[in-house]
Amino acid sequence: PASSYARPFATQAPSDGERIPTLASLFARVKELGADPVRFNIETKIDPRRPADTADPDAFVRAILDAVREAGVLERVTLQSFDWRTLLAARRLAPGLATTCLTTQGGNADVRDAAGTWTAGLRLADHGSVPRLVKAAGCAVWSPNFRHLDRRSVGEAQDLGLQVIPWTVNQPGDMARLL
Repeated sequence: PASSYARPFATQAPSDGERIPTLASLFARVKELGADPVRFNIETKIDPRRPADTADPDAFVRAILDAVREAGVLERVTLQSFDWRTLLAARRLAPGLATTCLTTQGGNADVRDAAGTWTAGLRLADHGSVPRLVKAAGCAVWSPNFRHLDRRSVGEAQDLGLQVIPWTVNQPGDMARLL
């Protein structure tokens, strides 16, 4: 609780002995509950700048797909990531899997990174706008930090056939502005 990671979540309380469920156990619990309409939005937490921290993108995606296929829920899963390498791997390994390109500007995972570190080598400079970059990556859904949205970018994304789903919109005033 005293860590820099936990401090922003001061209202959360630790619960000794609690474990994070595996993806397979989550799917099993949803099935046990008969919650067939439930969709699963799975985010790959992988950092291209720190390859030793996780499996490589293909192995990471294969592990997810193994659990998804075993549970028979492929059509109910969307895979999202700031590291678009996992999204490209997912579309190669499971062409029918829905993918969402997460974006932010500034800080970690900056979509404006000139090297395309987070965007699987695609560069914003080559595409002219974030919506066009997302379209080039093959995502049908663009999920930007809500603070980086404006009417023009939403309109452009929609004109490109992209669905726009901003992330972490918690305040009513922000919701009203976005609507």
